[in-house]
Amino acid sequence: MKPSDPEWYDAIKGNPLQRSTFTDELAATIIQRAKDSSEHRKPKFKQVSLAGLGILCFLGFLLIANEAQLFHTTIQPDSTIGNRTANPNPPVERMESTSTEKNLSNQSWETLINQGNQGAAKTFIYKESLLNDVTLVFSKQISNFAETELTTLGVNMFKWNSSDWSTEQSATYSVQESDRRKNIITAWVELDTIPIFFGMAPNKTITQIRISDENHTPYEATILREHSGAVYWFAALPEKKDGYTVEALTADGTILESQTYYYH
Repeated sequence: MKPSDPEWYDAIKGNPLQRSTFTDELAATIIQRAKDSSEHRKPKFKQVSLAGLGILCFLGFLLIANEAQLFHTTIQPDSTIGNRTANPNPPVERMESTSTEKNLSNQSWETLINQGNQGAAKTFIYKESLLNDVTLVFSKQISNFAETELTTLGVNMFKWNSSDWSTEQSATYSVQESDRRKNIITAWVELDTIPIFFGMAPNKTITQIRISDENHTPYEATILREHSGAVYWFAALPEKKDGYTVEALTADGTILESQTYYYH
């Protein structure tokens, strides 16, 4: 049967199945769009990379700043040392320093007390030899902080152990700025059952320091005057009592200050 439609109808009705879909023109268009798409995305990728790089740089800066702050905190001097509350009964520490020579000069004792010392050098002031091969060494340590001179007094107890001197115990006292306005500065400690009193005398008119126990038995402290004008004093007592009275006197016997201290 012949189709009812005229011949010209088939020519214009547009059968898609008879039409070539992937032409050379279409292929060229697709390739061009792909290039355009690729070129359009590159700036966006660069923006993301630059932003990421900026974030990494910022984080790196924070890390470096934080490390710098930690380092600064580590090396910063102790800002509380000038305001530290004085403890006239300083804690006892155990030290490790030895010498194989029994008869030591003052300079040798100074070398010995500086063994293992990480701070300012200690200066020998006085030594006192006791029975049972025990020697007490009194020293000072001068350091500077914030344009302020700080003085630390120390006592080391050494024992001779048949072949060498070894430090058994030690104690220190930091002199406060307020202490320097007193007539007398007093610190006390017990090293291996030995009561020890030591300190300074800011009032230069003091010529005698007397220590009396609870039985009113008097002991005379050794007064040490330096060329600089500083006055130090030291006393090691034979036995421990519950209380002691420290008196500072002038040459005519006037008591400038009297204070009682108790061991607990």
